[in-house]
Amino acid sequence: MARAFIGYHGTSQRRAAKIIRERRYKLSVDTEKRPQWLGDGVYFFEKLSWANRWAKYRYRDDCAVVKSRIIAHSVFDLEEPDDYDEFMYVAKLIIDTCKEHGEECRLKNGVVLNFIYNKIRKFDVARGIFTWEIDNALEEWINVPEAHIQLCVRNPECIKSFKLL
Repeated sequence: MARAFIGYHGTSQRRAAKIIRERRYKLSVDTEKRPQWLGDGVYFFEKLSWANRWAKYRYRDDCAVVKSRIIAHSVFDLEEPDDYDEFMYVAKLIIDTCKEHGEECRLKNGVVLNFIYNKIRKFDVARGIFTWEIDNALEEWINVPEAHIQLCVRNPECIKSFKLL
């Protein structure tokens, strides 16, 4: 069964105009210098407020947000226990393999998700919840982290609409 999402893509005004004109996004590729949290794909926030926050941080006064409707037939969802367990199992296998070969293994999320996608099973969208460390908790029990949900669309055919906000 398909899952529908609304995604918000923070970018520059120039890139937003190009996305609207061409009706496609540029793929983010996981590299050592630019690791991608959910592997290769087009990134969206589930909330407009987070896309705005990120775009303003990255592009300052030149920021823009593009809204898209996404229809995915397969989702690797790190909020789901089975997908999370598979992710951790594969991560451990990769780490163990590195150790067996005497190699240093600096594993990142995107590497694991790319491995799952390329070697185990394809999925249209990866979905994950991310948080930041709390530097200034008010009290020991006041410890709610800032958290947001990101989508990484691997199959661009899933992106059904493009609207500049």
